[in-house]
Amino acid sequence: MHRDVDLGHGLKLESVGTLPWDAYFRFIASRNVVLSLQLSPHPSHPPFDGAISGAQVVTNEFAGTRAHLHPNIAAVPADPVSLGEAVAEAVRRAAGAGPTGYLDLAPGTLGGSLDDAVAHLAHDLEKDA
Repeated sequence: MHRDVDLGHGLKLESVGTLPWDAYFRFIASRNVVLSLQLSPHPSHPPFDGAISGAQVVTNEFAGTRAHLHPNIAAVPADPVSLGEAVAEAVRRAAGAGPTGYLDLAPGTLGGSLDDAVAHLAHDLEKDA
């Protein structure tokens, strides 16, 4: 749990700390804007969970791995100005149009289908046998 951050004008950023599994999904689905900073090269679950649930999501770019993963995800440099501008733009988009509603990933965004992966693996295993 982190302390709340006063954003001025009577607004504050509230930390919710760690949430139980079901509460996390209820919470993330109820947000219009999500800021999710990541330290690893993959985008992790919170940006996808927020974007798929209809929120405008801001995350930090990491070696070109996050841009264009989902239309609701803005992946920007991890500096305060870029992040602040992206959050402000996400708030404007959410205020103007509202949440998009459920919006799944486009097919192939994260690779091929499970069937294709299994077939490829089976072929490689047969070849090596």
